[in-house]
Amino acid sequence: MRALRRIAIPAALGLALVACQKQSEGELPATGTPVKAPATAPTTPTAAVPDDVKLPDPELPTEKTEEMALDKAEEMAERREDNYRAAAAIKPVGDSKVEGVVNFVADKDADGVEVKIKLSGLTPGKHGFHIHVKGDCTAPDASSAGGHFNPTGEQHGAPDDEHHHVGDLGNIEADDEGKVDTTKTLHGARIDTEPTAEDDRSILGRAVIVHAGEDDLKSQPSGDAGARVGCGVITKLEY
Repeated sequence: MRALRRIAIPAALGLALVACQKQSEGELPATGTPVKAPATAPTTPTAAVPDDVKLPDPELPTEKTEEMALDKAEEMAERREDNYRAAAAIKPVGDSKVEGVVNFVADKDADGVEVKIKLSGLTPGKHGFHIHVKGDCTAPDASSAGGHFNPTGEQHGAPDDEHHHVGDLGNIEADDEGKVDTTKTLHGARIDTEPTAEDDRSILGRAVIVHAGEDDLKSQPSGDAGARVGCGVITKLEY
């Protein structure tokens, strides 16, 4: 019996020492401390990817990705070089509420300038719409914008008449809410360069004028379209 005790006691002491060492190192909980199950990390929900969205190919080499990006940049640069753009922010004249934007786009090889018109605050019906020679909207009645842009010295008329001002864009028509969203084409003008003594066909720096009334397309010198209710200066857009 004494021999067994001599063997059992040192063994028990050894096990106790090992347990204490592991407890001090954080491997075992303290005596009497309930053991908690490890917390489960919250799962982040995965958002559904729309069918029309293409995720990048993880197998695509970096060099190939960079090459594709450069090709796309060159393609966009070529497209930008193929056309010119300008815009005029239309502001109210006097106590009118007319406002909006007129965008101009001209392709290098196209005949004419595309004019995209978006306005609000007009009375329903037709309104004279012209390019005026001076880009100055500072006068209370916008008379500082001068007369119609007319570098060829023609009489006033409809845009499709044989004789008309280059700045004659006829009429725009506002709906029942006083809004206009339409596109016209301006012939004989350019937006690729500023006006020069040798070529004054450019409309850059000139003014867009919206009139209170309808242009009758025949009265001289401006179609008897009434007061000026909106004005904006045409500015070239740089890429």
